[in-house]
Amino acid sequence: MAQVNQIDGNFIKDWLILGPFSGNNIDQDYLESVDGEANVNPEVGDTIKTAQGQTLTWNLYRSQEDIANLLRAVGNHTNVTAYAFCHLQGERDLDTKILLGSDDGVATRPSSQTWRRCVQTLLH
Repeated sequence: MAQVNQIDGNFIKDWLILGPFSGNNIDQDYLESVDGEANVNPEVGDTIKTAQGQTLTWNLYRSQEDIANLLRAVGNHTNVTAYAFCHLQGERDLDTKILLGSDDGVATRPSSQTWRRCVQTLLH
């Protein structure tokens, strides 16, 4: 089963991570070979072959902090892309806020009905 996190007011610490992919084009779908980003539903251990022929594996990343540190999850690389994936589940339907920050580009897909991209750069 794919990673599921409860909406409970706490930070999301459990993610499925895939990467790094060579390149940092936020508009490129690096998951095209497995039916694309819009249809991804990975499980731990699922693999994908990159355009360069490298095999990458979806791994569980469990943060000990209140952030998902991709440097720790995939290593320190330049000009690469990585995916962090999880399902969010609540006890009942409700409106909620999910806050996201990054010092690089970010693309989000908040639900299967909605595809929304946002690119933001946070200046230190």
